[in-house]
Amino acid sequence: MICCKTFSKSFSKNLIHTLDMGDIRRNFRCAAVVIRMANSFDMTCSHEVVCTPRCFQRVSRQCHRLTMALASLYGHRREVSCHAHVQAFLRSLQSFAMLMEKMMQEKEREKEREREEGVHKKISVVSCSLVLNLVHSPLSAVLKSCLLLSPEHYKQLVEVSWQLLLDEDPHVVLSSASMLVAACVRRPEDVVKVVRKSLESKNVTERTEAIQRFYALWRNRFHVWLKMEEGAQASFKVPPPGIDFTLPSPPIGQSQLPVVDPPWMPHLKTKIEELSLKEEEHATSQTIMTMTRTRRKQKQEMVKRAVRDAEERHCEQRQLFRLRCSAIVQQAAYEPALFHHQEQGEESEISHHPARHPLPVAQPLFPSPLLAVIPLIIEMLDDPQVDKNGVSVGDVSRKVIWTCIVEDPSLFFRHFLEKLTNRERQVGSIMVITYAEYLYLMSLLRKLILRFNPLPSQAAYSLLNYLFGFVMHYVRAQCEGSDKALGMALSLTWILAPNVHGLYFKDLKQTLKKEQCDQALMITANVPSAKKIIVHGPDSGLGGIPSQFPVHEDTQFQQILSDSIEFFNIDENEVNSYFLTDAKTGVLHLPSCYIRDFYFFHRSFYPQLSLVKLDLDEAQLKMRETAFAQRFIEVGKVLLTHNILKYSPQHVIAQRVFFLHDELTHLPSFPRKSLETCFGMFHGEMGEQLKAMEAMHKFTWAKLMSDMFEKMENAFMFADLHLFINVVNGIMIMHCEDLLILRRCAATYIAMSIHFNSLFASQGFFLIMPTLLRCYSQRQTNRVFCSVVEFLCRQFYTLHRKPFLLQMCGSIANIIDNNNNDFEINPMRVKAKYWFTLLKNMENMGDETDQFDILGLVPYDKPLKALDLCYRDDPNTFCLLTDAIASCICVCAFAPESKRSHHMLLVMAALQPHLIRRIEEETMLQNNSHAAVKHEVTQWTTMCVEMKALINSCDVLARGPQRAFDLVNTVSERGKSFVADSPQFFDPPTTNEDENSRPYHVKEKKSVAIGWEAADVEESHKESYRRSRDTLLCLAAQFIEMATPRLKELAKLSSASEHTKIPEVMDHKCHVKLSEIALALLKIASYDLTTMSCLGLQKYFTTIMPVTDWSIESNRSALGIILKRLDKTIAKIAKRQSIRRRVNWAALASWIKGICDTLSVFPYMAHLNPLKSTTQLCLRIIAGDTFHEEGVVASHPTTVLHSSPPPPVFCNAVLRMTIILMQALGQASFSLEMVSGVEGLGAASERVEAVLCHLLIPLFLRTATNPKEASIIQGKDLTFCLSLMQHAISPPAGKHSTAPLANTSTLATSFIRGAQHDISGRQGSVSVTDRGHSATVSTLRIVRDSVSQCIYLGTLKVMMLCFGKLLTPMWPRVARLVKGSFDFWTIIKNVINCYLNIPNLPSRYNYRGYLDFLEDHNSESSTKCQIELTQLKEDLSCRPLDLPRSYTPTATDQHSDSSAASIPARKDRRASTRKHAPIKETDEGTIFEDIEDEGAESSQPSSSRVTKSPSVPLNKITTSPRTRSISGFGMWRSIRRKSRHISTESESDGDRSLELVDVQKRDDPNPNRTPVRRLTEAFVLPLHETLDANRQRCKQFCRGAKSYHTLSEFYFPQ
Repeated sequence: MICCKTFSKSFSKNLIHTLDMGDIRRNFRCAAVVIRMANSFDMTCSHEVVCTPRCFQRVSRQCHRLTMALASLYGHRREVSCHAHVQAFLRSLQSFAMLMEKMMQEKEREKEREREEGVHKKISVVSCSLVLNLVHSPLSAVLKSCLLLSPEHYKQLVEVSWQLLLDEDPHVVLSSASMLVAACVRRPEDVVKVVRKSLESKNVTERTEAIQRFYALWRNRFHVWLKMEEGAQASFKVPPPGIDFTLPSPPIGQSQLPVVDPPWMPHLKTKIEELSLKEEEHATSQTIMTMTRTRRKQKQEMVKRAVRDAEERHCEQRQLFRLRCSAIVQQAAYEPALFHHQEQGEESEISHHPARHPLPVAQPLFPSPLLAVIPLIIEMLDDPQVDKNGVSVGDVSRKVIWTCIVEDPSLFFRHFLEKLTNRERQVGSIMVITYAEYLYLMSLLRKLILRFNPLPSQAAYSLLNYLFGFVMHYVRAQCEGSDKALGMALSLTWILAPNVHGLYFKDLKQTLKKEQCDQALMITANVPSAKKIIVHGPDSGLGGIPSQFPVHEDTQFQQILSDSIEFFNIDENEVNSYFLTDAKTGVLHLPSCYIRDFYFFHRSFYPQLSLVKLDLDEAQLKMRETAFAQRFIEVGKVLLTHNILKYSPQHVIAQRVFFLHDELTHLPSFPRKSLETCFGMFHGEMGEQLKAMEAMHKFTWAKLMSDMFEKMENAFMFADLHLFINVVNGIMIMHCEDLLILRRCAATYIAMSIHFNSLFASQGFFLIMPTLLRCYSQRQTNRVFCSVVEFLCRQFYTLHRKPFLLQMCGSIANIIDNNNNDFEINPMRVKAKYWFTLLKNMENMGDETDQFDILGLVPYDKPLKALDLCYRDDPNTFCLLTDAIASCICVCAFAPESKRSHHMLLVMAALQPHLIRRIEEETMLQNNSHAAVKHEVTQWTTMCVEMKALINSCDVLARGPQRAFDLVNTVSERGKSFVADSPQFFDPPTTNEDENSRPYHVKEKKSVAIGWEAADVEESHKESYRRSRDTLLCLAAQFIEMATPRLKELAKLSSASEHTKIPEVMDHKCHVKLSEIALALLKIASYDLTTMSCLGLQKYFTTIMPVTDWSIESNRSALGIILKRLDKTIAKIAKRQSIRRRVNWAALASWIKGICDTLSVFPYMAHLNPLKSTTQLCLRIIAGDTFHEEGVVASHPTTVLHSSPPPPVFCNAVLRMTIILMQALGQASFSLEMVSGVEGLGAASERVEAVLCHLLIPLFLRTATNPKEASIIQGKDLTFCLSLMQHAISPPAGKHSTAPLANTSTLATSFIRGAQHDISGRQGSVSVTDRGHSATVSTLRIVRDSVSQCIYLGTLKVMMLCFGKLLTPMWPRVARLVKGSFDFWTIIKNVINCYLNIPNLPSRYNYRGYLDFLEDHNSESSTKCQIELTQLKEDLSCRPLDLPRSYTPTATDQHSDSSAASIPARKDRRASTRKHAPIKETDEGTIFEDIEDEGAESSQPSSSRVTKSPSVPLNKITTSPRTRSISGFGMWRSIRRKSRHISTESESDGDRSLELVDVQKRDDPNPNRTPVRRLTEAFVLPLHETLDANRQRCKQFCRGAKSYHTLSEFYFPQ
């Protein structure tokens, strides 16, 4: 045994070159004997009483005794305890040195003795120094010959080597461990089987001993090559590690920090040069210390102080350093004397590694198969069972694992890394098993990392770099399941990041960018997108040609999918079944995702997709799986960034925050990717898991933003801060009902408001309050969320007080919704009632209950206090009335025209109704008690004072537009000011002197009338001018509307109290100020349609103006000014057709309505001249007067009435004001004749249709339906109306004039056939043809059909319906008016309906009884007349204007060229209400549009004859291609007296005589008889006669017509 080493060397040296391996093994037969001897030991002996003969411990003791005996035999005595072999091993070297020294001393004396006993001496020295104990000799001998052993020999040594690993003799453990490691190289399955069997044993002691045996193998991994033959590394081949990926270069992070002040290093004195002497401190105190101490003394004290500070720093660093995380045995093995020790100064941030010489370490040998049992050992961390020695399995395993990961973490984790990238397991169906193995291995790693917290830095460093290499592997070689592998790897990296030293974002970015995988690991990676993408169609397997599509930065997969479907001609019915998948990984892409997030730019490489057809449910499931995997990856990247930032050293935090801020602000996908959500995919299979992952993703982003805000400097650049705040806002919107996310976001808001106090004191709350208030308004049913928002607002108010309150008001002003209907929800707006509820709940500032511990997440002192020193001593209270509204009023008073002032006015307008209702409800809940009423009166007093202060402080709003407005006139005059040429912006106060000094066309230049419509900047100036004034008027009107009735009620309730004073709503100063503000708006209303339509101006006229006490002397001037300005404004609107076409008539109607309401309260206002002028202007607008505009060519009307009249709401308002003025001013100043004449209607008075339809008929109907207004119509008014109608039918000759009127309507001076004509039918011109063959024989008066229609079936009917008593003495005039009427019988029918339409009336009632009863007019008849009037207006506004023609019999010959050829053909009157016969072409000498008897013309030769020229075609009962509607007003046609003629037989197909068109029956047996004209004078009904007499008169008159005879019998029964 002793000579085994010498024998092995000599044997190998002499025979290895001459014999092969088989011969060597055959000749080396002692190996089998040694192996058999090693296996002969009894390892199962219980050591009780007497050990077995082959018990290993017994043999060990015998060998020890043998060694001791041999030493004694040769004179060497040693006191070695058999139970202290360790001490013997440690003392062996010392004994050997003493022995050698003694031998040298006695060399000469023992020379002879040594010659005799030389051999025995050598044996003694070897046995004492090298062999030590013979028990390890079998294994050591086999180790020296392990190169010659066969695999079977190794198998035989596995069990015995495993059992000997726990022996007390370290030499035995060393030999057995080396033998087992060598056997694991040649027979790995046998070794792993033995080790796994022990680790999986049910015996707790065996499991504990198995872990200890593994640790023995681990501890002796450096001795294997030393125990083997010299040079064995060259022949004993060991398989390399099976890791398939490379690590990032350079490595990321720092392996381990150097040990602070290591005790195993030589102690060096501190050098003065290394101390940081504070020279500046010495310089400041030099002048004081010079007189007491010398310079040298000062220097010595400074050095001592520096040394003391250095010692304190070292002491602090030693306390913070985790020494047990260092490999102390390896570190302490460093011997400075063997290496050149380099001095090193302070450690820089860039240099992370120590500068000392690396330690020389023996090459270890620990094969990978042995590492396969590490997962079992990690699983035993949770094993709580205790062995026979009272030690738990988990505790043993924890200690062993800790030692392993401290000493060599790369070797410890090698098995995991080999299994994760073993490609043989990623083929075919084994992929499912591989994914399970992935989950198993990753779960073990996560358990290990979480169990050892903190993890040793070298272990974290090694594992992090390996995981980064793993990610790089799957990024470069993507395959199926790579996204899941990436997600699992990233789920570990963020846990490791806090334990790795030296993680810098900049280094991480550079390294990963060089490895081209930064987009897979960093959220800040800004990689350009792929420029093109290739899509393979469904026929790609059959050789189909793929398509290539361009990709932009904002291209989504949906666009590529649509283009691909179109390119590959997919059937429309199957479009929804096709999806895009990745050609390599098979991942199904979501259509809403962006391509730039998945495929990045690589030169000469384009990503490839496949268009596949899938079942819809299967595709939905795959999309959910893809979304889940992508969110899992994103969560890992966000948490990695968050932990690197969170656990950064204090001196680098600012740099890292700045890096993140700079990178994220330049990232195109930020903040989009942080808020992306898979809406619509949270149902079905994996829906709940995806929803949970989405919530986790948003929660991690919220944590990252929170830490970034916390670590930012307070003086941070605020320009980009909104991007990061929007991330928190978006998360709050989507997950505000998740309590964890809600707490995090709420704490982030509070921390932001404290950290960025300077920003939030001015404008920061504008970034967060809209989001909070919108969510609060939409989630009123969620009481938890609402309570959190209320708590947040209370904390904000505690911190910032008035700035927060004003910013909250400003942020909600533009999004507030005054609609209280809960079913009408706009998600972008905030309901005012909910915001009011929030403010009321804020009044409970004493309620500081933080039921969800939100302040626990805020890293500041609690309870929170006001940040501004100005509010430190103020009480922490809040009152809506005295704080919120008073603060808003303060802002308005400071800058009334500013944007903030407008916001405050909007806020007060929204709060005011709810506040007033809440005050009233509180009083009612207390049953209107005296105390409650008094409290409410006090609150009303406060509100009234605040409103008065608000109005009186807004003096600026009372000013009109100034020259200071530097606006642009036109595009060509960009930059030209309005100072010189814009009078409307310098409009002085309207006074009596100014009103009539200049005409309208001189006051305003037309060239600048549209100055504010030139550019967008002008619109902004108009808006800024208008908004505050408009809102203030609305607010004041709203307050007046709600306060006036409530204060009256309070006056009644508090009448018994003597000391309760009801406040005045507004004083006369406020009313004057409001009138001035309304005047300021009126000044630009004619130029700006938005200002004209603004609600505030309407509210002033309808609400404020009627309640103002205009009887006060100081108010009268304001009333006169505003009425003059109103007159001026309406005049501008009326005179400019461009404004008139776009005017808001409803707004003007509101103005007029307000004037009418004011007149009802203050009738003496009617005597003011502007009211009369305004009324006349409005009447002219209604009647369609064109208002001749200077510089514009006068246009002739083409229709009977104006084609676009004002709407009825304006007309009714004007009629009401007209009636009020007629009542107030009387007949002398404002009679109906004056209103209907030129003075009232202008040129429109010449058009009878306009006077009747727009003024008289609506006026009559209105007075008839309103009893209070019925008295204004008197007999002289009806007489005037009858005269007006009579003159329109047959004007007096004295008024006939052929000369055109100078200043009347243009319709009065127009031409027909080259001659003059007028619209009334008065014509006396002579028409002569060019050849002179035609001459005028006579001239007759003609009337347009529209005039007759308005008179006979419009005005007369309404007059008879409305004014029965007043018409009693005027029936003869009515009869003369009706005389000769064409629709005479229709008029009679109207008379009968009006006066006799009472069924079953007894005959004993006289006619006067009828009239008295009919004075109470039937509302149904009035409504019917209103409808007919509307139809008539529509008809006449569309009907072309009929040009009147003379009734001129002319003599023509066959060759005469009549002037009729110059007359254009009559247009088709589709608005007419009667059927016309078709107009046929006639001969040249006939006027083809004026032919009446077409049949007669066809039967007579074309000779000279007398023809007639009626004004319109005759009415026909026969069928016509034109179907017209029939109404009471629309069926009238023109009538005139005609000469009698004899109807021929041919007239049956043509036009019939006018008299019988409505009374002759179609089945008349004698169609050729001459009709008998019946005079209308026969039907004058004297009202003084009895009813029977009038019945007889009607019978006689109706005797000719059978149908009306029957009607007479019906209405006049015998």
